[in-house]
Amino acid sequence: MSVTLITPVFLLCLFTSCHSISLFLKDDNAEYGQGFEVSIHEVPYIGTLRYYSKEVEELGSGMFCMAIPIKNRVLLAAAHCVFNKKHEDVVVVLGSSNLRIRSPTTKMLSVSFWRWHPLYKMLQPPYDIAVVFTYNDIEPIAGAIQYAPLNLHEVPKRTKCLISSWTRLSDGVQKRADTMQAIWVSTMDRKFCILTIDAPGYMCSKTEVSTVGVNTGDLGAPVVCDDKLSGITCFILPTRGITFNTAINVYAKWIRASVYLYFKGSPPTVAPTTSTTAKRRSIRNKLRSGQLRPICNQWIVLSVISIHVIFTIPTFDFDFNL
Repeated sequence: MSVTLITPVFLLCLFTSCHSISLFLKDDNAEYGQGFEVSIHEVPYIGTLRYYSKEVEELGSGMFCMAIPIKNRVLLAAAHCVFNKKHEDVVVVLGSSNLRIRSPTTKMLSVSFWRWHPLYKMLQPPYDIAVVFTYNDIEPIAGAIQYAPLNLHEVPKRTKCLISSWTRLSDGVQKRADTMQAIWVSTMDRKFCILTIDAPGYMCSKTEVSTVGVNTGDLGAPVVCDDKLSGITCFILPTRGITFNTAINVYAKWIRASVYLYFKGSPPTVAPTTSTTAKRRSIRNKLRSGQLRPICNQWIVLSVISIHVIFTIPTFDFDFNL
């Protein structure tokens, strides 16, 4: 099946309730296909992207996608979450598994910059990955905020992986859950991804199809296999319970290059205050004044690097101590 055949399904997933459906149970020992509730202590590597203007009006209302911290001031997200959006309008929230409760470990950080893969095109499946940078330090908190280690190798077939999200189904109806939901899935043969979508950089996973459960294709959710971030959900085939995930190991070199260029470009280091709209407008003006221009001017260089390495499976030690 070609990309052109997959595209209608992908569009449907973006604009309608597109689900990988399973039985919803609050059971930490749930089998494949059974959704259950998880706390931040079980998945401390998960954060959210939220519109600041909505968030100050009602806690949790600004959430539109997920982001995964991988290093101080660095998170990964799906490209479709940030594509053509303004980073100065968005904040990162970490340290809580309940969208509407601000716990002692909850942290809100201003977004300094983000970069989606230069080959990504909206509404087209490949290259659906982005790197998000914050002004503020992402300080780990035991059981609440943790950097996700990256999986640098291809995930074998039938590996058990965990997908977490804030969206689930109840009696066939999509609902945004206040508490985080999760589901166990099983990875599929790599050849299936290639034959189905005819595009690079995917890891496919599957769960059973039912009428109740967590939505595994929502919000750019992390796919964790053997305690390492192995993928980010992109879209699914709802009638078959198959999730197409951006494979982290394929894009590891591009991620490292993006981080290197950002920090070597001397980004702003003073954390802004987000207490008022006026102050956030001041931050926006500073960004437009050119502080990040040296980084943005390297976009062409980064594109060349990305094209060169995207088909290469990295084997190096992924060290972010630049």
